[in-house]
Amino acid sequence: MLKKKRDLIFISHATPEDNLFTLWLATRLKLMGYQVWSDVTQLLGGEKWWDDIEQAINEFTCKFILVITKTSLSKLGVKREIELALAIETAHKLPNFIIPVI
Repeated sequence: MLKKKRDLIFISHATPEDNLFTLWLATRLKLMGYQVWSDVTQLLGGEKWWDDIEQAINEFTCKFILVITKTSLSKLGVKREIELALAIETAHKLPNFIIPVI
């Protein structure tokens, strides 16, 4: 069985409060040659967004960037993404998988 390549940087943030910073960060990372996933750059609307997020984190993410703001840690979606990232980090033994950005 072929193993999927983990080459994606996932950015978790509060929507819409942190969208501007996330778009800035995602753009900078893409300009440096990284593959980046964030809802502001990948989701179009009308999608099964949690399925997309779960697949991106579970199968393709090599680093999970957590944008920490006053709002982000209180958002249910961010909390779900953190729980999933922690589970993936443990299950796949990915050191330094979660990178907090304040």
